[in-house]
Amino acid sequence: MSIDPCWLELSWSNRPKEETVPRGYLSLACGGDYSLRAPMNQRAILQAERMYPGKRFLYCRQEHTRIVRVVTREDEPGQLGDGLLTKDGEIVLGITVADCLPILLWDPRNGVRGLLHSGWKGTGILAEGVALMGKTYGTDPKNLYVLFGPCIRPCCYRVDAERGEWLLKRFGKGASEYREGAYYADLVQANRNIAEGLGIRSIEVVDGCTCCDTRFHSYRREGPSSFQRMLVLF
Repeated sequence: MSIDPCWLELSWSNRPKEETVPRGYLSLACGGDYSLRAPMNQRAILQAERMYPGKRFLYCRQEHTRIVRVVTREDEPGQLGDGLLTKDGEIVLGITVADCLPILLWDPRNGVRGLLHSGWKGTGILAEGVALMGKTYGTDPKNLYVLFGPCIRPCCYRVDAERGEWLLKRFGKGASEYREGAYYADLVQANRNIAEGLGIRSIEVVDGCTCCDTRFHSYRREGPSSFQRMLVLF
C-alpha cells in the first residue's frame, strides 16, 4: 500500500483486529539518498519528522553486524549496530537499505517493536533480535509478528560458490539456489527458515526485488559509486 508516490507502507494484513497496529514506511526511488552514517543525513531526519511528527527518531550506525540494541528516549542516535528494539511509542526507529533485507518485528502482547537490517553478512540478526526481545521484554516467539520488506531476490542476487554454500549450510534449504552454473542467494528464505525455527507463526513478505524493480534503489543495479539508500521507518 502506498501513501504517496515516495513511500511504501509496510504493515501486516493478518494482524489481530483488536490491536492498534504499528506501520512502517519505506522511501521509494524518488526519496533521494538517506545515509545513516555520522553525521546524520538531515534529509532523513526531516522525513522522519514528517512521517511521525513529535516523535524521537533513533537510528544505528550500520556495519553489517548482528548487533541489536534496546533503545529509550534517553539514548543517543548513531550507535554501532544493525537492529533496534523499543517499547516506547514515542520513538521512531530508522535504518537504511539498498538491497539488504529490512525486518520489522512486532510483539502486540508486550507492545514491543523492532527494526533490523539484514544483508548476507548479517543473516542471523533476526535470531539475536528475538532472543533480546525475550530477555528484555518477555516476548514469546509464537506471539511475534514478523514482516520482511523488499530486498534483492534470487532472480538477481548472484553470489560466489563459497557464499552460496555457506548460506545453505548455515541457514538451510532455499537460503541459496544453484542454477545455470552459479549460486543465487535468497535472503528472505534464509530469514524465513530462522523465523520458523524460532517458532514464529506469523510471517509476511512484501513482494518485490529491489534490483529489478526500478521503484527501489539498489546497490547492485546502480553500482557502488552511484547507488542511493532507502530509509525505513518503524
